[in-house]
Amino acid sequence: MLDIKGALITIDAMACQTKIAKVITDKGGDYLLAVKSNQGKLRKAVEKAFSKERANLADTVVFKESHGRIESRQCYVVGSKKLEGDFSRWASLKSIVMVENFRFEEGKKLDLEYR
Repeated sequence: MLDIKGALITIDAMACQTKIAKVITDKGGDYLLAVKSNQGKLRKAVEKAFSKERANLADTVVFKESHGRIESRQCYVVGSKKLEGDFSRWASLKSIVMVENFRFEEGKKLDLEYR
């Protein structure tokens, strides 16, 4: 019912489904979907595709200190052809993105997260 032509639709992991991606692209939109454990094979392929970037983080990380904490955010984008396996069911899949978030706050546990 929505006109999404030319729009970028972002959805959390619960809606990360091939049918939803197809509906979005069929209506002329693009999608940015979060991949988590509900898409096991895809998640493993994405993690493997970014393994080189994760191994080289120490060479590229820039830290900022603000409000008593130290943080770093890095964003990586690679072509979907780096995925090992058949993911042709994902309509118009072109790129995969990884965001690495590092956070240190005194008195709290060090936090390193990949999305």
